[in-house]
Amino acid sequence: MKERDYIIRQETKADHQTVETLTREAFWNQSVPGCNEHYFVHTMRQHPDFVPALDLVLEREGKIIASELSGRCPPPDTHCTACSCESHGIHNCPDCRI
Repeated sequence: MKERDYIIRQETKADHQTVETLTREAFWNQSVPGCNEHYFVHTMRQHPDFVPALDLVLEREGKIIASELSGRCPPPDTHCTACSCESHGIHNCPDCRI
């Protein structure tokens, strides 16, 4: 694969289910049985601190193999009441670890 074989683009509404499935597959049984990260992705899109311009997917050969989404969060030395995890995350297909 060459660098030009990959496309980074903004996620569309049509990508939501694919990204949530990819996220579930990437995190399933990694640190605990099952996972909740795909639900976090689903709910994060509705949060007022979500940054749609930074909601990206990586495609290879027309297939989404990774996603990245970001939200605004307070500085690290303050408590974030909006969420209990990182302000961004990168999720990639278990078969396409990059």
